[in-house]
Amino acid sequence: MKHFTLILFLGIFQTLVSQNQKFEWYDETCTYLSVFDNDKYNKSEIENCFKIIYFNNYRITKTPSVHKPSDINRLNQDSLTNEYLIKLKTVKNLNLPKNGNWNIFRDSIINQLEQEYKFSKIAYKAYITKDFGILDEFWESDSLIDEYCNALQGSDTELLNTWEKLTSRKAKINCCPDKVWKKYRTKRDSENWKQYAQVDIMTFGWWNSANKYIKRFDGWRHYDEFDKLFISTKEIECDEI
Repeated sequence: MKHFTLILFLGIFQTLVSQNQKFEWYDETCTYLSVFDNDKYNKSEIENCFKIIYFNNYRITKTPSVHKPSDINRLNQDSLTNEYLIKLKTVKNLNLPKNGNWNIFRDSIINQLEQEYKFSKIAYKAYITKDFGILDEFWESDSLIDEYCNALQGSDTELLNTWEKLTSRKAKINCCPDKVWKKYRTKRDSENWKQYAQVDIMTFGWWNSANKYIKRFDGWRHYDEFDKLFISTKEIECDEI
């Protein structure tokens, strides 16, 4: 009887061990070793959940980076579209747990991608065509966004006045305000001042003001959902502070 009980115990133990799998992961300071039930989740699902929570690499990176008029000639809207389509397909096909909020998180990331793509596409068109009426396609508005849109579509006087006010705002939060003003005056006194004004107002005015309205998924707010996937977790190593 004792022999039979021991065999039964060993069988149950081996079954439990085979169900429990290990997953090593890390955050900004520590490395961890977690154990999960392989009957509930597979390693691919765990890895994808980890990437979503701690490393949301599904944001658009091919945004229009313009800091001077000559940068406009290097803009390539096709790179934006290609990145969007690839990342959208990747997110839609992610292997995620069926329980919990993981599919809600997926939907949030898809919404983030769609908004970033539409936002960037509006900016690309405005930079390339100089038709700043396109900016009105952005779905949010406030006093600053309106100010920058009106200046870009208005008279030279409006453009200059808004440019100076934008420079004043930048100087107040910069460590070297004198350099900000010096750079502004150099551009203002150049022959192609209007192109410099348009770029500054688009990049540092309109883009920065509109960007805060993009609803991005913040995985760090949901790290507890990741913890729920595991039976146990222990720290392996932490950086010294």
